[in-house]
Amino acid sequence: MSVPNDRIVLSIKKKGSQNMTYTITLETFNGSTKKINLASKGAVAKFVMEYPQQLPVGISVKMSCDALGLRGTIRGKAVLNNG
Repeated sequence: MSVPNDRIVLSIKKKGSQNMTYTITLETFNGSTKKINLASKGAVAKFVMEYPQQLPVGISVKMSCDALGLRGTIRGKAVLNNG
């Protein structure tokens, strides 16, 4: 095996055409769960930053993303207008 110009080139291979996805699991305190697949770490960060504004104040959900080692609780910040 010869290596051109004495360089070793490393490449990352993916199985088939699969792309890496990050799965966020949301669990309510009564036990219902929902899984959300996101394409990048940035998308996960954006979700974690923006999701509290979608949840009403007083509502909390458990959140985890095993691929990134994230676990915690997201608390709602949205104020609903009933007028």
